[in-house]
Amino acid sequence: MLLFFLACFMSDQCALRFGADRDQCYVEQILELYAQDPQQSEELLKKIETPLTRDFVYLELGRRHHAKDQGFCNNIIDQSLIDRCLTMVRRPHLKRKK
Repeated sequence: MLLFFLACFMSDQCALRFGADRDQCYVEQILELYAQDPQQSEELLKKIETPLTRDFVYLELGRRHHAKDQGFCNNIIDQSLIDRCLTMVRRPHLKRKK
């Protein structure tokens, strides 16, 4: 039984971290992984505890990968970030460099 739990934690690099540190770990993994595996990134997004952090990840993924698509904006909760996301979608020529 102990081996099972150890295997779970070892497969999730962020599992042994707490609070904002864990969220930041997931953010880094998501932003790095999204281009290769969007589905796995979506699963990791569910593990981020802080809604505002999750919103920033959706904003950044939209900026990096879907600058002309409003889809990520629909997942954001914070109104100011929704507005920023929609502005980015409407004005993709303002997209920052990666």
